[in-house]
Amino acid sequence: MKNLVWFLLVYGALVSAASADELSEAQNFGSTLKDGEIKKDENGNPYNGRVRDRLSNGVIELEYKNGLIDGPLVVEYDDGARLETNMKNGLYDGKLVVYYPSGRISSECEYKLGKCVTPELAYYESGALLWQKDCTKGEFSGFARSYYENGQIDSEFEIKNGVSDGISQKYDEDGNLASKIKYVGGKKQGVGYVYYPSGELLAEITFVDDLENGKIVEYYESGKLRREYAMKDGHPEGESRDYYESGRLFSTAEFRDMKTKNAKFYYDETPLAKLCLIWGVIVFAAAFGLGFGWGKYRRKA
Repeated sequence: MKNLVWFLLVYGALVSAASADELSEAQNFGSTLKDGEIKKDENGNPYNGRVRDRLSNGVIELEYKNGLIDGPLVVEYDDGARLETNMKNGLYDGKLVVYYPSGRISSECEYKLGKCVTPELAYYESGALLWQKDCTKGEFSGFARSYYENGQIDSEFEIKNGVSDGISQKYDEDGNLASKIKYVGGKKQGVGYVYYPSGELLAEITFVDDLENGKIVEYYESGKLRREYAMKDGHPEGESRDYYESGRLFSTAEFRDMKTKNAKFYYDETPLAKLCLIWGVIVFAAAFGLGFGWGKYRRKA
């Protein structure tokens, strides 16, 4: 049963305007049951019958047989979106389809007793493919790919049992590689790479358990070193050093507890270069000093 609840929450968030917090309130149709647990009536007997319950953002209709969800299941969302599937002994069994309010298909996948038998596909409302997940031996394993509406690949990544596990690559709308990051069990791990549209390396980022931890190195598009610093649990920590493209040191600073200390600047280049770099360092330091976090390279790969 908990797998059903998770699926409804995910698809509700996908096709409706309701927030995840609102969707998490959908408990009235028995979502407190554990997998394999039998829903019982007021007399303690396995429940049988059709149920219609209110979700925080729609209405669900389903049928119980001997205490397990069995038969057609329909969710009608308040915004007009709709989910249709079939259940057997509490497991997905048949085609699961989600519709946009317009009636166009949002996503679809075929199941047999809780196991996928076809890839999972999702679409833009225009009908263009949005993403797809491979189905291998009843599990979402293999590769998953997302697409821009023009058909260009947005991202592709390896999946194992439904989560990212392996190399993930992100592209811009022109088809240029934007980033390459390794996932282990759904979390970013190891050194990730960010690229300029030209293909030149922009940054190397070290991840531990989905957070930036360790050395970060940034480069000019020419390949020359631009900045190096360290991160701890997603925030700068320790010394930061910035360089002119010529290789000469431009500035140093220390980050401690989300604050910038001991900033020093070394004027060595043209006035325009100094102005641009000083402004960049000020913005960089101010963002972290005010606790905005490190967002520059938080792109989903």
